[in-house]
Amino acid sequence: MKITREELQAAAVDARLDFSAEETEPLRQKYQEALEKIQAVKEDMGPVDTPPLFYPQEVKNTYRNDRQEEPLPREKALANAPDTDSSCFHVPRIIEG
Repeated sequence: MKITREELQAAAVDARLDFSAEETEPLRQKYQEALEKIQAVKEDMGPVDTPPLFYPQEVKNTYRNDRQEEPLPREKALANAPDTDSSCFHVPRIIEG
């Protein structure tokens, strides 16, 4: 299987990567070498018979029951905060405007 420059560029677009013309050809060659090595291994090994997945334990979803608890007291929630007033946290502004 040969990979063309256009196929590599299409894959780069899908992966949201941008390669310059100088980067594309060496990358294409390395990718081509990898594909050739994979093909050689496939030819040497032939089809590989893999058993179906086996789980020694029965796997099932376990969810905890929802339960309503008393909320954390405000004073305790604010105790370790670096900057607060009597009712809320103060955080640095990260959005300009």
